[in-house]
Amino acid sequence: MQHYRERYKDANHVCWAYIIGNTRQPLTQAFSDDGEPSGTAGKPMLHVLTERELGNTLAVVVRYFGGVKLGAGGLVRAYSAAVSQATALASFTTISPQRELTLSLAFADEARLRQLLQQCAGEVLTQHYSHQVELSVRLPEPAVSDFIEQMNNVTAGQAQILSPLGTN
Repeated sequence: MQHYRERYKDANHVCWAYIIGNTRQPLTQAFSDDGEPSGTAGKPMLHVLTERELGNTLAVVVRYFGGVKLGAGGLVRAYSAAVSQATALASFTTISPQRELTLSLAFADEARLRQLLQQCAGEVLTQHYSHQVELSVRLPEPAVSDFIEQMNNVTAGQAQILSPLGTN
């Protein structure tokens, strides 16, 4: 959060909340009131993230004192509203674990393998043609086992995985 403190040097408060993982069973979560009365900033921000099920999310609210004291209830409403409004305007991207594989297969199996890859929501990253077809592919992690099993069936066990099954 030091980045935000440095960027908004003249701000009175830089409050934040984050959730890493699923909101119902997070790997970790934390918040900071940054000098506001305890429980009036970070905790309400975290509550909005939890209720909207926004895991793997960081919310930061920068506040400048405008001369009017809001009181505890006013601060809770202000910080909650700021995060609610930001999430309403935000665009979200779902990021799922992926795995990249390098495959070697016969030319005759390429079309069927590409079709199988499409069925498993995978994509071809690169292709190289020599005496065999070499494809670098990316698949959603949950589809890898099924893809490999079906690949072995489709190619009668002739396709080979050249790269280790590393997670990306």
